[in-house]
Parts: sequence; structure tokens; C-alpha cells
Amino acid sequence: MIGVNVCSMHGCYLISSDIPISSRASPALITAEEKAEKSEIKQAKTDIEFEVAKYVMKVFQSDVDMDNDISVGEFLHSQMAYTKYRSVRGEQRNMELLCSDFKKKFESLDCNFKESWQLQKVLTGRRTNTYEICLIAMLLNITPESLVNMKLPEKSQEEIFDEKVRKLHNQGLKYPEIAKRLNASYNVVKPIGENLYGKYSCKSDELKSRRIRGKDWTQIDKDTLPLVIDAIEHLKGNDTVRPKKITISLVERTLNLPC
Repeated sequence: MIGVNVCSMHGCYLISSDIPISSRASPALITAEEKAEKSEIKQAKTDIEFEVAKYVMKVFQSDVDMDNDISVGEFLHSQMAYTKYRSVRGEQRNMELLCSDFKKKFESLDCNFKESWQLQKVLTGRRTNTYEICLIAMLLNITPESLVNMKLPEKSQEEIFDEKVRKLHNQGLKYPEIAKRLNASYNVVKPIGENLYGKYSCKSDELKSRRIRGKDWTQIDKDTLPLVIDAIEHLKGNDTVRPKKITISLVERTLNLPC
């Protein structure tokens, strides 16, 4: 399998065979032992290589729920709930921190999947490589059994947070005190208490306008800038990949941002 270079049973590096795979090849039974007989057996250099191989193979060999319509990106996002990778309310992901931890955990792996824009594509459903999905799942401590039988919580982190805000507000607490108790921003808490966004939002044009103006664009810019920089560096190319003409629309498509 792509990305799996270690035997998931013995922990040694796999050996490429020169056995021809072609319709023109003469029929013959050649065992792997014959071809690997003179090759040096080498053990994996790091434990993480062995652990990744075992995890990926366990996922690959498991019975997958084919009727499950939950997207893997949605599932992985849900598994970040109440972690350092999501904001207090849960609507934003800290991709810079996620990418940093990902690189630290898998720094010894020889793979080209370590950039924040690449992780972001998996989380938005635009990359569905089994190996890459498994790496993110391992980082989030998701078991292979949970990954092949994905389930979402009954209520999202956002919904639970909003319910807490409304409950405290109904008890008579002011928004500054609610924000302090929940370790959240006043600008996040107040719109929730006034039903300006979320599933309880009013549908009037006036409230829609107020909701749009209430977004923290400064924070959104801070969160998005590292992704834009990484995307541009990737699109500039290297010794083996031809550079592409950098345009706003190309960066937007790469990051799955609204045009």
C-alpha cells in the first residue's frame, strides 16, 4: 500500500521484488523467499513507522460500513471537539497547531503529507487518501474500529456551547459574566444569547445583516494567513514540480475558501 513501507507483523522494511507482473511473462511459481533470500532484512528505524503500518493495515482489513453517509472530514472534525485544535465554541480549527503537532509526531516518516493546506483538504473532504486519513486519525487517538464505523455525536460542540450560553442568560447572568465563566469572547457569547446565528437564528434580513457584521474578521484573517502562505509556497513549485501562476482564485480553490 502507498505509504506503508514496513511489515505490519514483523516490523521490518518491505523488499521490492523483481518478479515480472505482465501478461507476457511465462507462467511460473516464484516464492517471495527466493527473491528476498539474498536481501538484507532491516528493522524499522522508528517505532512510529511500525505503528503506522499496523494501524493502516488494520483499517484496510476491517469491514467498513458501506451504508455510512458521514464524510470522513466531518467525522475527524467532530473528534477534535474540546481539544486544543478547536476554539471554545468549536466552530474554528487551529490548523497551525494541528499541523505543528502532526509534523512532530510523524517527522521520521518519509512522506509528502505534512503541510497545513494538505491536512485542511482532508478535513474539508477534498482529499480521501486512506494513508493520510489514518495519520490524522492516529494523531487524534481515534481507534481503527471507530474510523471504519464513523459516528457523529448527538449534539455538536457548537450546539452544546450555545445551550450553555442561553441557559446562563435565562438565569439572569449578563453576557460579560457568561463569557468569563465559559472562557469565551464577549463578541461570541452575545450573538448566541440574542439568537443572531446558529440553528436558533432569526431569518429576518435585518438580523442576517447584523450576524454578518458580527464576525471577527481579524481573527479569521489571522487563522487563514498561515494557510495562504503554505499554499503559495506549494504552488511555487520546486526542483521536480513546475510552478503555477499564483492567483487569488487559485489560492481560494486550493484552500476551499469561498470565492
